[in-house]
Amino acid sequence: MLSNEQLSGLAERLRAQSLPESHTENLFQKAIDPKYWRTLCPELGVGSEQDIACVQAAPLSSEQAAWACAHLERHGYFQVPRIIAPAAVARMYKCVDILHSSGWPPVFSLVYDEFWAIVRTPSVVNFLSRKLGTGYLQAMGVWTYLVYPQVRASGWEPHVDSSNDDERITVWIPLTDATIANGCMYVIPQDRVPQSLPACYEDWSAVSHDELSILLRHVTPLPAVAGSILGWNNSLIHWGGRALEQSAFPRISIGVEFMSKQSKPRNWETPVFDLKLPDFAARIRAIGQSVRYYAKFETAMRKYCELSTKLCEWNS
Repeated sequence: MLSNEQLSGLAERLRAQSLPESHTENLFQKAIDPKYWRTLCPELGVGSEQDIACVQAAPLSSEQAAWACAHLERHGYFQVPRIIAPAAVARMYKCVDILHSSGWPPVFSLVYDEFWAIVRTPSVVNFLSRKLGTGYLQAMGVWTYLVYPQVRASGWEPHVDSSNDDERITVWIPLTDATIANGCMYVIPQDRVPQSLPACYEDWSAVSHDELSILLRHVTPLPAVAGSILGWNNSLIHWGGRALEQSAFPRISIGVEFMSKQSKPRNWETPVFDLKLPDFAARIRAIGQSVRYYAKFETAMRKYCELSTKLCEWNS
């Protein structure tokens, strides 16, 4: 009889297997057809040129923006209240549920306008312009997270987004309430990390008992209501918590990264995007590139490797 560890390893290998060629081709043909996506989620737009401001609810006040900027500067992360319209959040949540039921990885939600517009509201643009300067850009990497309590799923393991990109900010928006029960985000504030450790988390090779004690005391959960916004710099240690079985609903969220116009794109993330909604072909390439790159965090995405390659090469 296989042990739990062996069963877990077997399940991971099965999830990582490539899809049959015919299935990959079928998914590819659907993926590059805007009509397919409009039919799947008719409440959302695919290049509909709608008013971006319609996804914003209450604007971020100057006091809230100033507080968030100061918190980001001191602690490495920020959190602002719900500023995305509940109706828009509900449509996006429904979209992710439909995609999952139809056999698509949640990141394919990025074919829809709302998933790009949500980080281009006036409040978000004004806030990011304060930190990154005017003319800032969106990096190629995009992701939609789906954490199911029923299988005690978890978010990504502790990590930093990069080692030396000071002029970047990740924006993370929950589409359902993110709670301790369904796996909210956790961080270690940058000003609470022992100065005896290397500046970059990726360079840590050993942690003493005293250092570990300090780190554990300062682990900070960040519960967040749907439509609010979290964000952090590239050197903040963060991770997604493990969901508990008693939670009644999954944790669904999206994450994107922004950079100043002086920041250099990484070798896999070109082109970058300005504040206009990207066209359909650019969205498809961004999804393909992100599946390829972020499979290191989500093993189940590895079976879509061939599909991601076809998407990256399509219409290029």
